[in-house]
Amino acid sequence: MTIKEQLRASGLRDNEILVYLHLLSRGLATPPQIAQGTKIARPNCYKILEGLKEKGLITEQLKGKRKMYVAG
Repeated sequence: MTIKEQLRASGLRDNEILVYLHLLSRGLATPPQIAQGTKIARPNCYKILEGLKEKGLITEQLKGKRKMYVAG
């Protein structure tokens, strides 16, 4: 079973999987960077990030005034 299949089986939707895998491969990233890297519209990206944060899959960090996210 691939990681995508495992994430889907755990209840994540396709866009959530894209964002999570992007963060796994990239590390720390801002919402605009994530939106650009996944080709997901920025407003949708913010909603997905909040959902992943609530599920405990990603964490939010502040660098200056910017919010950044990392998987884990």
